[in-house]
Amino acid sequence: MILPYALKLLACCAAAFFLVHGFLGFVTYAAAPIAIRFAERMPARQGARFLLFLRLFSVSFSLLVVAGLCVPSYLLFEPRVYAERMNLLCSAAALCGLAIWGVSIWRTFYTLMRSAAFARSAELARRATSLSRDSSPTAVVCGDPPIFGLYGIFRPRVIFSRDVQAALSPEEFQVALLHEKAHRISADNLKRLLILLAPEALPVSRCFARLEHAWMKLSEWSADDDATRGNAQAPLELAQALIRVARLGVVPRSRLSLSLVGDSNLQERVDRLLRMEPGNAVQFSPHKSFRWLRACGSAALLLLALLPVALKVWPAILYAMHVAIERMIG
Repeated sequence: MILPYALKLLACCAAAFFLVHGFLGFVTYAAAPIAIRFAERMPARQGARFLLFLRLFSVSFSLLVVAGLCVPSYLLFEPRVYAERMNLLCSAAALCGLAIWGVSIWRTFYTLMRSAAFARSAELARRATSLSRDSSPTAVVCGDPPIFGLYGIFRPRVIFSRDVQAALSPEEFQVALLHEKAHRISADNLKRLLILLAPEALPVSRCFARLEHAWMKLSEWSADDDATRGNAQAPLELAQALIRVARLGVVPRSRLSLSLVGDSNLQERVDRLLRMEPGNAVQFSPHKSFRWLRACGSAALLLLALLPVALKVWPAILYAMHVAIERMIG
């Protein structure tokens, strides 16, 4: 395949991303059962964060390699020849790289459009209200089908139908709202968007499906823990609410929404709630969901300290990367 300078850069980046991401993706796939068992022995919140890190690591690292190595080395060392031939293997890798991004972008766009359509229809049929203890915004949706969940990404709102509210006792309804509030504080819908946008290792594969399902389960467990902490009766009330809502047939309307019954095994969640021991009274704190910022700040300081060394060896690294690209193309 003969490509001009700019298209060859795009092809090299796509091929490099596909190869690095594919390798890390299959390593993650092989390690997923061990990682999931390890995460399930952690506190639910920490386990969910660990699995989310594993799910997004391969795509993040691959993008870093492309942006930090492939593009600079190509622009610095590649002669601006109008057209150059790429071998069949590199061309195939580039097409696969473009394909996995195309699938993930289309999947995300389609899901966002469906979510937006549902949000518009809900806005036409809702009556805004504030029923939780901290006056967080909610919405009542009249009519069928039954709904109870968190919808929206940047401004998420709890949306529920009157028949669901009528099926729950006031205590069950409050703890259900606290469950959705925990999802909102943790920005779980935004995390779902990132997972949805992250491409698979192959265009038709589902290498990360087990990891994603385990993350969803632990995120539900974490929200259960936050909703019931400090109240000895709350686990029983939430378990009863889950059963009542499940009997009404409430399901998520979108991959970017969170239903109270969630995506995890309902019986497993109920059994876990019934075995739960009362915890100490701990109030919700939005700052707890951003503890990772301190870790990011520490990592940034470490990278800053290593910056002089990196600048000294950077040209040699870029040249070695260019040599690797030339061998991949030729």
